[in-house]
Amino acid sequence: MRTPSTVAALVLLEGRASVTWPFEQFRRALVGYGGPDETRAAKEGRWQVVNASLNAVRRVSRPTP
Repeated sequence: MRTPSTVAALVLLEGRASVTWPFEQFRRALVGYGGPDETRAAKEGRWQVVNASLNAVRRVSRPTP
């Protein structure tokens, strides 16, 4: 998920969205990876943030009718 293509897609979508907080939150959650020593609770919490912010990205990225 932390690839140049993902970052480029987020930048493109963020530029077209009226709200930017979901993109910032998604990026922070991806950067927050704690490596192999990350606890199960930390992984679960990070996954929940990624999932919630990705849902918000989908919502704000939809074209307006």
